Amino acid sequence: MRIFVALLAVAGCRPASTTGPGEVTWDRDTCAHCEMILSDRRFAAQVRDSQKRRLHYFDDIGCAIRWLAEHEPESSLTRNSELPEIWVMSPNGEKWIEARTSRFSAGHQTPMGYGFAAVADDPPQSVELAELSRLIEAREDERRQPGR
Repeated sequence: MRIFVALLAVAGCRPASTTGPGEVTWDRDTCAHCEMILSDRRFAAQVRDSQKRRLHYFDDIGCAIRWLAEHEPESSLTRNSELPEIWVMSPNGEKWIEARTSRFSAGHQTPMGYGFAAVADDPPQSVELAELSRLIEAREDERRQPGR
């Protein structure tokens, strides 16, 4: 009996994974940027930060990009970069896919109004993550202009 209890204690002490996407508790976990509850799977994103390898959840890819700009300004969002790890929900909301190899299209009603979603193929006008980041940052810069 003591051995069984010891094995259970050791198994329960395994460190959390330091790579890959995590499990979101929908309608409970909150966005690391805007603090809204994650409920619409189609637009969710995750980032595993470069330093502590901790997961951060987002309700909108725009929130993930804004968070990255604030917390990991040196990170590259290009295909050949590995850190931080970034995932977005597949277009059907069923599985996590790597954001750096995804394409994004505009015109969607997203939780925080950034309007972009991962798409399954390469439709006209779709962009890669690095370009999406530039578009979102440009929009944020425009919003910060006096008189807006």
